[in-house]
Amino acid sequence: MKLSLPALAALTIFAFAQSASAAVVTSLSDDFTSNGQTAMLNWTGDSVFVPIPASPTAGQPSVDLVTPGTYPFLVPNSFNAPLAIQGLNAVDLDGSEFTGTTFTPAGQLQSKDQLAAGTYLVSFYLAGNLRGAGPNTTTVTLGGQTITLTPDPIPNDQLYTLYQLVFTTAVDSNLVFTDASSADLMGTLLADVNVTAAPEASTWAMMILGFLGIGFMAYRRKAKSGFRFA
Repeated sequence: MKLSLPALAALTIFAFAQSASAAVVTSLSDDFTSNGQTAMLNWTGDSVFVPIPASPTAGQPSVDLVTPGTYPFLVPNSFNAPLAIQGLNAVDLDGSEFTGTTFTPAGQLQSKDQLAAGTYLVSFYLAGNLRGAGPNTTTVTLGGQTITLTPDPIPNDQLYTLYQLVFTTAVDSNLVFTDASSADLMGTLLADVNVTAAPEASTWAMMILGFLGIGFMAYRRKAKSGFRFA
């Protein structure tokens, strides 16, 4: 099939825009609050994360953004969360309104940028749905590795809990959070996601050897300074 010049130009511009909208990075951070986010049922994402699919569709997974001004009992507060995250927005990993119920997964949230091949520490806070809905199985995926969060499923009354997971990926990959349960409009609640590159095992070994060497040199220096001729 041959493309006309206008069509080819449009396709080139689209491809460039798509490539420019995503990058390969070595860290991610999103508290779902600092980027000017506003509460929205069937949230369409921000500069760091987007739902899958990107546009809310009936019968498909979706997520909600909840804020202290709209859902004060769901966001991190003095009753359900550590002081460090109180007042932040959160993402309900099971969206509302017209997307519907009973399909699986209930909701998915994916990083816009890919994390470069390497080892990463992924930290975040997660609470149960904090309502009368059933417990929810929740997973985190990076580079083909999927970790199911424990306890599994997450109890509906679990308060905001800090999770720290280590992933190693051999390829550039998106980070994905999934409420893997059947949709019922009330999912697990995600807050304050931070991803940092973690040193490889060999790097840790070199650092430990370096610290041991420094300690040994300090010991020898101290021993020499303490020696006196009779």
